[in-house]
Formats: sequence, C-alpha cells, structure tokens
Amino acid sequence: ITIGIPAFNEEKNIKLLIESLQMQKLQSGVIKEIIVISDGSTDNTVSILRSIKDSRLIVIDRKKRVGLNQTQNEIAKRAKNDILVMLDADILPKDSLFLEKLIVPLLEDENIGIVGANTISQPSRNLLERILVNSHELKQFMYSRIKGGNNVYMCHGRARAFSKELYTKITWPDNCPEDAYSYFFCVSKGFTFVFNRKASILFRSP
Repeated sequence: ITIGIPAFNEEKNIKLLIESLQMQKLQSGVIKEIIVISDGSTDNTVSILRSIKDSRLIVIDRKKRVGLNQTQNEIAKRAKNDILVMLDADILPKDSLFLEKLIVPLLEDENIGIVGANTISQPSRNLLERILVNSHELKQFMYSRIKGGNNVYMCHGRARAFSKELYTKITWPDNCPEDAYSYFFCVSKGFTFVFNRKASILFRSP
C-alpha cells in the first residue's frame, strides 16, 4: 500500500494522522510508503513531518501552492504499489483496522476501482459548525441510501483506496471537483465504486 496525503497548513493534525497510520493493524497488506506533499504550507507542517522517524515517510516540500488536483496527480505518479490510499490531512482513522477494512473490497473483486470510506463528524463547538455538521449528516443519510452508497455523492475526497489499474491511469484536471471526477473516471473505465461503511474516518467541519 502507498498512502498519499496532500497537505496545506496542517500542523495541528498531521502528526496525529501519521501516528494513527503507524498503529494500523494489517493482515491483507503492508504500508510500503507514506507520501506527504506539502502544497505551499506556511506553517510548521513540514518541520513536524521531518521530525517523525519512519523510513516509509516521504516528505515533499513544495514551496509554491498548485492546488489539490495537481498534488494528487504527483502522488499518483510517485506511487509504486498495488493500492493507493489517498487521505485528506485533516482526518483521523476511527480505529486501528481502518486500512484493513478499506482495502479488502479491492482484494476481493478486481472489478472495483475505488473504495470510499465512511465519515463521522466530530461534535460541533459553535453555531456555524453545528449547522455544517447537521448539513453533512443529513446529506450522508440521504446519499448512503442511494444504491447502498455506491454513488458519486459518497465518493468524497477525505479517504479513498484506488486499485493500481485505476490510479496509474487517472489524471485530475484543474477545472472540476477531484472527487466527482474520480468517480466518473472510475465507471467510465469499466470499474466499480464501492462505499465501505465499515471503514470510517473522523473529521471536523470548518
């Protein structure tokens, strides 16, 4: 498995995320590399990453910000393994079996191109955040009932696993949302997207 993490000013969470990945329990795969690209960060994201002792960790400090889509393109080109797990830098796996649960569908069915993770909102701290959390929970409630969650709305960018057959072919353009593009690219190439409710991540709304 290659883990790919685009990061921009994520000093508050990036170390927690890497540590949680280091604690993942895997039976069906091995993390061979963790590629983190800092996309023009102006905080301590890079210095925190470089303080972490892990031979699998590859830190790329891009001084000029080019955006999420191009950062993901670079990660996909650098990845060398059978599965690419792309993670947002501001999330945390719910438990130590997150990666195992996320990749299993890819190993069981070669027709699956992308597996999307379930998202769990963290408790809100103010009125605006509560509104955003309620909106997210309502949309997820509705979208997860369309085709069992196997639809474009559940192919969000927070956490996905890509098969090698798919991630070596995809190039994200700059002029569209990368998550929806990855879904439509997946199905246009004859692969299937699967939403995996068992593989959950934690995230906090703005």
